[in-house]
Amino acid sequence: GNLDLRVLRCGDPFCGSGSFLVAAQELNYEGYQIKFYGIDKDEDSVKTALARLEKDRAARQMEMAL
Repeated sequence: GNLDLRVLRCGDPFCGSGSFLVAAQELNYEGYQIKFYGIDKDEDSVKTALARLEKDRAARQMEMAL
């Protein structure tokens, strides 16, 4: 069968500030189905990445409400 490149599973083992995770989340808004995760041994990096994801999610919800 054909591989559907709109359905992906990917991860970021050093999520840092969360740039990769935000990009994956944005692709989901564009109709892709990406299952993504990020891990990092630095707790501050994880907190930063989570905050960026939430900020991006809130901004997208505000855009959709307009």
